[in-house]
Amino acid sequence: MPENKKNKMQPIPSTNELLNRILEVHPDEDIKKTEDQFDEAVIGVCTDFNAPVRLIYSVKKYIEILAKEMGGELDEDEIASGVTVAQKKYEEAIEFFDFNISGAYIEGHPVWCHDNF
Repeated sequence: MPENKKNKMQPIPSTNELLNRILEVHPDEDIKKTEDQFDEAVIGVCTDFNAPVRLIYSVKKYIEILAKEMGGELDEDEIASGVTVAQKKYEEAIEFFDFNISGAYIEGHPVWCHDNF
């Protein structure tokens, strides 16, 4: 008996219920996603005629997750001006996101929702 294509695709395990639901609704799509730790930043899906389904990520949530991984080491001037480690990590995360993530073109790249106003 031929194997059904829909049964071959398994949802990617995630703690994000929305992402799991998206993968269930679009089982035959080759949805590209970033690393697993950013699953919580998924806020929706983008569909367009004759184009692949793409995930929509919250920039605010993505940067918050990224900031947790940043070094946040303060120099003497930052300490003297009252900059906190949390502020430094957030600034580093924004810079890293701008130059290395949102600025990179990858086939099937995600949609970035700039909700950090």
